[in-house]
Amino acid sequence: MALGVGGAVAADTDLRFHRLVEDWMLRDRVDAAIAPVAMPVLAIMGGAVVIGAILAGRRRAAAAAAGAIAAAGLASQALKWALGGLDPLGGDAARAAEATLRGETSGTFPSGHAAVGTALALALVIAAPAGRGRLLAGAAAVAIATAAAVAILGMGWHYPSDILGGMLLALACAAGAVAVADPATLIRRVSFDLTGLPPTPEEADAFRRNCGQEAYLA
Repeated sequence: MALGVGGAVAADTDLRFHRLVEDWMLRDRVDAAIAPVAMPVLAIMGGAVVIGAILAGRRRAAAAAAGAIAAAGLASQALKWALGGLDPLGGDAARAAEATLRGETSGTFPSGHAAVGTALALALVIAAPAGRGRLLAGAAAVAIATAAAVAILGMGWHYPSDILGGMLLALACAAGAVAVADPATLIRRVSFDLTGLPPTPEEADAFRRNCGQEAYLA
C-alpha cells in the first residue's frame, strides 16, 4: 500500500460525506437525536406497510413484505459479526486495520440501516397492487432508499460501500421473501420435496386456485 496503513485509513475516511460538514457540533446534536429513533421509526413504517397489505386482502404480499424487512435486519447484523472488519466489496478494505487498532470485534459492513431502509422501500413495492399503485410505490421506494443513503452518509455512520452492501442485501432478502410466498414457488418446492418431481400443470393450477384467485403480485 503506497500510502501505508495510516494513509489508507485516512483516505478511506475522507469518503465519508460528513467530512464536508464543518459544524461538527451541529452534526453530533442531530446524530444524537436521530440515532436512537432511526430503527424504531423504520420498524413502525414497515409495520404500517404490512398492516396495509393485510387490510387490502393481500396476505401473501404482507407476509413477503414482513419477511423481507425482518430478513434484511437480521442478515445485516449476522454479516457484521461474521465479517468483522472485512469489506467484501473491497473499496474500504483499510477498515480491517482500523478496526484492529481500535480493538473492535465487529465491523460496519453491511449497513443495517441501509439494509432495513431499502427493504422497507422494496416492501412497499411488494405490498402495492399492480398498475398505477405499484408505479407510485416504486417512485416512493426510490425516494426512501435515496433519503436513507444520504442520511446515513451525512451522519457519518457508514462508509459508502457499507450502504451499497446493505442495499444489495435487502434486494436479496426481498427476492427470497417473494419467492417463498409465491404459490408457484411453494408448489414446486413441496412437489420436489415429496416426490422429487415438478408438479403437473393440473396440480399447479389447483394449488393456485386454493391459494386464491388473485395472483400473488397482481
